[in-house]
Amino acid sequence: MTTYTVEDPTGKVVYRIREEVLTPPDPTTVLQVPWVSQLGPGAGYAPGDCGPACCAMWLHYYGLTNLTVDDCSKRINLAPGYRYTMPAHLMNIMRAYGYETIWRDGLALSHLIKEIEDGDPCILLVEYDQLPTAFRYDKGYQYGHWILIVGYDKAGGIIYHDPYFPSTAGGAFIRILDDALLHAWGHNSDSGNRNYQAIRLRG
Repeated sequence: MTTYTVEDPTGKVVYRIREEVLTPPDPTTVLQVPWVSQLGPGAGYAPGDCGPACCAMWLHYYGLTNLTVDDCSKRINLAPGYRYTMPAHLMNIMRAYGYETIWRDGLALSHLIKEIEDGDPCILLVEYDQLPTAFRYDKGYQYGHWILIVGYDKAGGIIYHDPYFPSTAGGAFIRILDDALLHAWGHNSDSGNRNYQAIRLRG
């Protein structure tokens, strides 16, 4: 609150105005999760390492900042060059570093928002070619892809990290409209996967 005082030449207060500046609550809640690329240094073990890259970001957020994507890949006993990962692989990575997670399908946006409000990211499987074109680094890839949910806003948007970019300019803190995310999240069955699935920290 700011107070403005007007005085006459003798110093007598003539009138006083109080101006109260109200700061509206921030409509966006974003966890400051470091972004990691599955295309960068320390991510050469396999091309299908989007899931381990999401685990690396999640673990960086919890303070294990020296982990590379390859460190995470080597925790799941898949041969170099693997093409994809299953939920159990990612849960095993998190468990190897001391974090128990759960996998569920048939979820809703409210479940993701609850995780963010509790201070934890979560990993989602989406059908990559169903994401908006502007949000896709590889326009030819047409299968499932893991992303990390890191925030939401009250205007109808979800914020996520996508490891399938060479730099933060494309992959970090992407804001997608709720309906667009639901569309890609609900088309996992195109590749034979469960729709609306996520890996969350065990509460």
